Amino acid sequence: MIFFMIALVFWFGAQFVSKREATTFQFCVGFMCSTFSVIQAGNAFLFVPGISSAKGAAADIVKLLDSRPEINAESAAGKKMDHAAAKGHICLEGIHFPYPTHPGVRVLRDLSIQAEPGTYIALVGASGCGKSTVSN
Repeated sequence: MIFFMIALVFWFGAQFVSKREATTFQFCVGFMCSTFSVIQAGNAFLFVPGISSAKGAAADIVKLLDSRPEINAESAAGKKMDHAAAKGHICLEGIHFPYPTHPGVRVLRDLSIQAEPGTYIALVGASGCGKSTVSN
């Protein structure tokens, strides 16, 4: 489309020069300005998919911000766990795990964790390192 527009501008300019309605210099200036404008207008359309995607993401964010959660996180009502009554000892020893889609890459290598009742354990790491896998 851009080349068609450039050819059209060139043809119109040639018509003006052949009828002596414009000089060669005026033709060159007009041709360069028109060509640059057409190219920049064409480049502006490259942003249309990104703008459309951003509009959809913004709509999702607004929808999320307007939603009301089903659970009030600040409420004191609800079931409470008696931590003193919690019995159990969680022990993971020598766990090895590769993801099925990448069997050659072991995510967990000889993982061992001891969790006593009433204690907290934090699993920290980069995305894809197996934190959710361990907790599941």
